[in-house]
Amino acid sequence: TTEIFNDNVCSLINGQAYALTVKITEASAPTVVSTRDYVGLLTVQIGEDGDASDIEDTTVHFSTMSDGTYSLLLEKFGADPSDPNDPGFGDIQIDGITLDGTTLTGSAPMLELMGGLIKAKADLVGELEGDDLTLHLDVFWLDEDGVTVLAPIYVDFTTIVEPGSIGSIDADNNAPVEYYTIQGVRVSGDNLTPGIYIRRQGENATKILVK
Repeated sequence: TTEIFNDNVCSLINGQAYALTVKITEASAPTVVSTRDYVGLLTVQIGEDGDASDIEDTTVHFSTMSDGTYSLLLEKFGADPSDPNDPGFGDIQIDGITLDGTTLTGSAPMLELMGGLIKAKADLVGELEGDDLTLHLDVFWLDEDGVTVLAPIYVDFTTIVEPGSIGSIDADNNAPVEYYTIQGVRVSGDNLTPGIYIRRQGENATKILVK
């Protein structure tokens, strides 16, 4: 049995007390192993009914960490892309992201934006497959008690495949063409609204941008 006497750890063996030396070491923070930059389209929408704004050529820094997790950095969130000096709300960084197959999940329970004037939290889901990175973030503004205030901000990012870079598709492939949202919901391809979609024909799947 083990008991604590005067904050010392002792082991009782056959009624005799023996002092034990307990060494507690604090785990070191994971370090960056490698970082890859993904360039694509960032779409920001405030609330369910808000207008979505697209920001092209957005860079997301995606790092592999020494503990097997991943870290994401989106710099100058909310900045005016035409003004290089606009800091926006600040950087959104999410650490401890996990990758299960191709599925990414992670969260940042406390973000400090605009130099700490704004408190927020962010939840992330996404897909990572080779050169293709797709992300969806829900960003929630918080009050001093950690309660969500205002409408959430929906942030979507996807790398864009240029038409000339898409691998050749077999001309004899007569499979029907199907369209899906980036959340995996199948939609009709007749009247697609502006946004990012997945176009699948047979075994070939690519992301497309509808403007």
